[in-house]
Amino acid sequence: MHNLPDMQERKNKMLALSLILLLLTATAAFYFTRGDAQSGVDPAIFAVAGLETVDSVELESPRGKIVLRFDGARWTVNGQYRADGQMIDVLFATIAQVLPKRPVSDNLRDSIAEMLTRKGVRVALFAGNALKKQFYAGGNEQKNEAYFLSPEDGPFVMAIPGYRVYVAGVFELDEAGWRDKQVFRFNQRNFRMLKTTFHKDADQSFVIAYEDQSFEIAGLNDPDTTKMFDYLDGVALLKAEELYMRGSRPWIDSLLAVKPSFTIEVSDTQGRMNKLVIYPPLAKQAQVVGTMGDDVALFQKKDIIRIAKKKSYFVKTP
Repeated sequence: MHNLPDMQERKNKMLALSLILLLLTATAAFYFTRGDAQSGVDPAIFAVAGLETVDSVELESPRGKIVLRFDGARWTVNGQYRADGQMIDVLFATIAQVLPKRPVSDNLRDSIAEMLTRKGVRVALFAGNALKKQFYAGGNEQKNEAYFLSPEDGPFVMAIPGYRVYVAGVFELDEAGWRDKQVFRFNQRNFRMLKTTFHKDADQSFVIAYEDQSFEIAGLNDPDTTKMFDYLDGVALLKAEELYMRGSRPWIDSLLAVKPSFTIEVSDTQGRMNKLVIYPPLAKQAQVVGTMGDDVALFQKKDIIRIAKKKSYFVKTP
């Protein structure tokens, strides 16, 4: 029997990709290039002893406060949303690998310190209620040089040895950047029904139901099960590329006023239902717009193409 997988800001996409690459090779880079830090600078100034015990991270800036907290089962964002596990990994990999490259030059020391306390991000890491480490993070306007400010030792230029990456960027993510972007959460144990509705081609809408340990498509006596399982996998694995804050991109807001292309609704054995609405793609835009409940999401076109299947697609061909 086919088993469905158990599932768990575009402005920072390149940062995230770079840091994920860092995560994959972090151990080797750390040990082979640790000596890149300038001689005479204590590499432990921003080190966090017992980093694995940290269960809460506060990120506070003039834009607001974000609290990442481990609740015993998973990381959450501001006590309301499930956190993106990949970005949590990137955060801790960054903290573990980043080193002070050199102190900020004397003639800029005061201005950089003032900029960080006024415009930067206050980073505080806790284990239980105990504060493990606190510092400010930020960078220059070009986002090609990162600074950390130690309350005791002043500001430093920071880097990950062997990598040219703006290491303060991960601390500057907004709330949406930390949230998990998985659309649906279902597997063979909790799946009950999936309904796909094409709003301009109703005859091509369909329902996939799981009953008596069998997946069936209503109205098709002998559907192509390979295509059906591939479709279900595509839906189960779908992740948004970015969660969008309404009002900042007029082309998105205007698109939400038009008739959707299709809707997917998935219900589970507990009676919960998640809904995804996909809007028509625009030729000059690299992303496809959708809504997930109250959230507006941007998706890669290739991911939407995989799930934009009509009923006729599942008809078995000779």
